[in-house]
Amino acid sequence: MLYLKDKDKVYSINHDAKTFSVLPNGEKGAVEKDAKVTKTTETKKILNYNCSKYVIESEINGKKFSHIVWATNEIKNIDYKSFSKHRYQGSKVFSFEKIDGVPLLMEINSKEGKMTMEAVQLKEQTLPAEEFVVPAAYKEVPPAFGF
Repeated sequence: MLYLKDKDKVYSINHDAKTFSVLPNGEKGAVEKDAKVTKTTETKKILNYNCSKYVIESEINGKKFSHIVWATNEIKNIDYKSFSKHRYQGSKVFSFEKIDGVPLLMEINSKEGKMTMEAVQLKEQTLPAEEFVVPAAYKEVPPAFGF
């Protein structure tokens, strides 16, 4: 995923297929219900950080989504709540502002399928500018999961 604040767009980039998708900026006329976020008592270690499990249940245009998020409060130099104000292009589906800490594992479930994203490494460094552009040779494809 690549969020470009200056363009107010989120891109899903598949480097293996050399493709990208522009994730929609919310559907006009979409009927959304506020996501229900429940913090559970379950914990586990991810990348040696203690994480808490959150269950998110949401609905947009009658499509139900279920998400599992594992987040840690042990990473102090990332302001994830600031990022979450973007609300996934205005959508209430994810509601990350109701989650304490930085998500390290997310499982997104819908009728169309399941997607899992997990942090496999954390490293503090300055990145080159080319990391923040969609490569010119990549082909645009429609977004997956009915977003």
